[in-house]
Order: sequence, then structure tokens, then C-alpha cells
Amino acid sequence: AHEIVVEKHGYKTQKETVEVRAGKDIHVKILLEAVGGTIVVKSNPSPANVYLDGKLIGETPDTITDLKPLRYNVTVKKEGYKDWSKTVELGSGEEVTITAELVKVTVAPRAGDTWKDPITGMEFVWVPGGSFEMGDLFGDGDADEKHIRTVRLDGFWLGKYEVTRGEWGKILNWINPYLVNMKNNYPVAYVSWNDAQEFIKELNSRHNGRYTFRLPSEAEWEYAARSGGKKEKWPGTNDESLGGEYAWSDANSDRITHPVGQKKPNGLGLYDMIGNVWEWCEDVYVSDYSKVGTDNPIYRGKSDDDAHVLRGGSWVYLPFRSAGFRGGYSYRHHALPLATNNSNWLTGNGSIILGFRVSRTR
Repeated sequence: AHEIVVEKHGYKTQKETVEVRAGKDIHVKILLEAVGGTIVVKSNPSPANVYLDGKLIGETPDTITDLKPLRYNVTVKKEGYKDWSKTVELGSGEEVTITAELVKVTVAPRAGDTWKDPITGMEFVWVPGGSFEMGDLFGDGDADEKHIRTVRLDGFWLGKYEVTRGEWGKILNWINPYLVNMKNNYPVAYVSWNDAQEFIKELNSRHNGRYTFRLPSEAEWEYAARSGGKKEKWPGTNDESLGGEYAWSDANSDRITHPVGQKKPNGLGLYDMIGNVWEWCEDVYVSDYSKVGTDNPIYRGKSDDDAHVLRGGSWVYLPFRSAGFRGGYSYRHHALPLATNNSNWLTGNGSIILGFRVSRTR
């Protein structure tokens, strides 16, 4: 008896034993079997489901062995990420390693969608971008509201409520002594423009670039107040008789601030866009709108009197009928940004009627 050994690179060694007799030819047919190949599948992030030619076979990291030398389609899937696929030409005995770099699925937010800041708990509402006519569309505003212009804005997140005393305390370890006994769900007041900037700077620092915040621009504030640029005279309504349902004012406030979110929201789900406390905007105040751009404008140029913009009125003013609210959404006020001990809020101190809300830009 004789043993025949057949070896070929990429194939399993085959052995056959044959009996050889004198004067007789022997024909031996030996079929070679390819050595199985291996595909190693990794992913970032991991784990993720691995599919081979459409069949689920495991999770990453996964090693698939004893594969015939063929062409394979490898697909990696993970919830919240785009599917990843690659075709692999596998040779006999070959090991191939592939890594799927998964990309998150970006779902565009819709008008009224909400997001909560994990540090402060502040809720934000998505304001979809668009173009609108900014200024006094009803003809009864002040001179600085009269320059009507078309403004284009990208979408942005805006605080659902004015920043509260409780949210303030999670970022800054100081507060105006007048607010020491105020409950956490009241809007923080006695806040100058500079104070608001200090809060936002620290908030941005805590997030370390993951999210960024600032005060809303004047254009963003008006667009959001009008439920996304609608022709609304007051945030949420054109009906003067319904003013008390949307705003805390001199008519119903007992001349004090009130907890945020107790009145009706406007069409985007934003509360207290009129009344309760005035709200600082990012912009430097300029009386002539024509000096300001129209594409995502924020005016940081020269001011008429070194002041910054305030919007929305407060509990001091009667809704709709008095000077404070006669222009509704378009009424503009301004004050100096400096925090001082002066009790005259128009000179820039943190007055009881000055607060703010925050815009998230990323």
C-alpha cells in the first residue's frame, strides 16, 4: 500500500491510500477542498448587529470563520445610525478585517419639538427657520419699530420659559439679595445684560463645546414671539380681549413676578413672551433698523446710547393699551448693559423687571 499526499496553497492537504498491483495502472482522483477564510467585523460604536449576505449572524466585534472563498456582502446595523455595508472578496485561507464607522442619523427637528439641557434642566423649543417681515405691521408702534424689512433666519432652539431662579443657581453661585427668598420656578430678575452674559459664558464652559448658547438676537426674539413670523400683534393672539390669558401685566399681576409657564403659550409652545419680565436680547440697540443686516442679523455695532435691546414687556405694564404694550410683539426697549447698584433700571442695573431667556445655537 502506498499513501498519496496532495498539497496546494490555500487548500486542505488531502491523503489517499492505494494498493498497487504489478502490470496494472491505477487512476486516483483527489478533490481539493479550499481552506475556509475568516472575516473579522468591528464597529465604532460597538456593539452593532452584523449581517452576512442579508442574514443576521451576530454582533460586533465578531469573527466569522470557515467561509468559502467567495464574494460576501457585510452589513452592520445599529439603531440611531445609518446602515453600513461593504463587499468583501475573500480568498482561500485569507483573513480580512473590516471596521464599520457608523454615522448617527440626524433627524431634523420640527416646529415645537423640545430639548432639555442636561445640566440646568432648562427646556428649549425648536423654532424652524424662515423669512418674515420684521417691524410694526399694524401701524401703531413707535418710530424705532417703523422700518419694516424682510429678515431671514436659520432654525434655532429657544428657551421655553424665561430663565428661573433655580436654573440660575445651578450655574452661578451668586444671586441678587432681593431674590434670596424667591422660589425656584420664578423668573430670575435683577439681571443686567452683563449678568446674563456671565450666566451664558459659564453654561457654555460646562458643556465644553458640545452645545453652545447665547441670548436670542432681536430678530430671533420677534420671530419666535410671533409663532414663527406670523402676523400676530401679541405673542399667541391678535385678540386684545384675550391679553390676560397670555401675559402677566399690571392688570393681573398684583405688581409682582409670577412662576413661569402659568399663562397660555404662543403657537410654538413658548411661554411668557409678553409680560412677567423684560427679556434681554444679544443686540446692541440702534433706533434705525436699516443699519442692521437681514440674514441672521445680530447688531453689535455702534449704539445710539451704548444700550442693549429689551423685548416683551413686564408685569409693570398694562397689556395692549399702555405705552409698554401698544406695539405688541414689535415694541422695543433698551438699557445699558452694566450691572450697578443704581436702582434706576434704565441706567443698566439689574431691575426687578429685567430677566432673560436663552437661545441654543448648536
